[in-house]
Amino acid sequence: MRTFAPLSLFFHVRDKFQPRFIKHDRGVSLGATYVYVLLFEKCGEKDHCWLSQTTMAVLSKSSVRTVQNYLGELVKADYIEIRKDEHGHNVYYLLLSPRLVALLGKLNIPVHESPAERAANAAIEGHENFSPNIRDHGDQNTPLSPLQKPAAPGYPPSSRRNRTGFPSPLQRVQRRGDSSPSAQSRLSTSHDDFERLWAAWPDTAAWDMPRNKQRARRVFCRMKRAGLLPPLEKLLGIVEHYKLTDSRWLNGYPPELSNFLYSRQFEKAPLVRPKKTFFGKFFGKPEPAEPVLTPEERRQAEIFRHRMEALRERYAKPRFTSSASTLPSPEIETLITLWPEPERQRTPVQGFLQYLAQSGKKIDLGRLLPEAREYLASTASPMSLIGWLRGNAACAL
Repeated sequence: MRTFAPLSLFFHVRDKFQPRFIKHDRGVSLGATYVYVLLFEKCGEKDHCWLSQTTMAVLSKSSVRTVQNYLGELVKADYIEIRKDEHGHNVYYLLLSPRLVALLGKLNIPVHESPAERAANAAIEGHENFSPNIRDHGDQNTPLSPLQKPAAPGYPPSSRRNRTGFPSPLQRVQRRGDSSPSAQSRLSTSHDDFERLWAAWPDTAAWDMPRNKQRARRVFCRMKRAGLLPPLEKLLGIVEHYKLTDSRWLNGYPPELSNFLYSRQFEKAPLVRPKKTFFGKFFGKPEPAEPVLTPEERRQAEIFRHRMEALRERYAKPRFTSSASTLPSPEIETLITLWPEPERQRTPVQGFLQYLAQSGKKIDLGRLLPEAREYLASTASPMSLIGWLRGNAACAL
């Protein structure tokens, strides 16, 4: 299959650097289209290029595996061919396949080719995946002609078309042969009624856009011709009623006018949600009554309440008290002064003795003093006083 270099094949400068044609091929996905654009730009004056899959993945913001799938899709569509060089690297060739030639012919993109090639390519039929608009209504202008496209049969020479290229509703009526004054007056009346309805619609930034207005106009005219809409005055009254009562409209979220008409929402009642106070309670709704309990449930509730009160009293009472009756100060001070660094020993010893007093226990400090002197005389590095008390408290209780 033939290959081509972009700079030598295409006639126009814009086609040499940007492959506009592949965007019109509906058989190629968006990701594969972007990968082909990368290869097309890389080739330039040559019919092949070398580009790593990692680079293509970074530029296309996808994974390497996804890029491999896109390359396989382009190979299957006869847009590229992958070959191996002497080092085992992939080399991508741009193919001038019949599919590409047919697509260029449908889009009227001029290329540098001989008369024989031009005659052969003209006989190639279009691919079935091409857009119907491209296949049936191809652009007939010559590439370099600045002249306006000639008027199609059935349209007046000076007829104006909208920005989409399709005839206006008035031109459709004339094409069907119904150009009577009554038909034109009905059409103008429909447009006037729609403008009144559009002016009464809530002014929101989300839906007040040209394309939404055009879509709503088409739906309105189609439903009015079919007799599916109520009279205009009744429809305007329904819209005003929705503005005042519907919760979604009051919160600033009205639907699009075309959806409102197409779904026949004007036949339904507005959605009214009950309002709530700051505390989450509904306005005008009575509070729920207290549940009726069985005797067994009432007994279990009493037991649970007594347990909760006992726990509350238990944890509300302080664990330690500083009463002088629980701390025999002279004996404690005598015991503390026997130990090295008495200031460091005082706080933990007092806490330990308070804990024993709260538990209903009392240490016989008079019996512990001789044992403390004997212990200190027998060792050069005594343990802390609190550690010694914990070891001998059981014997002194």
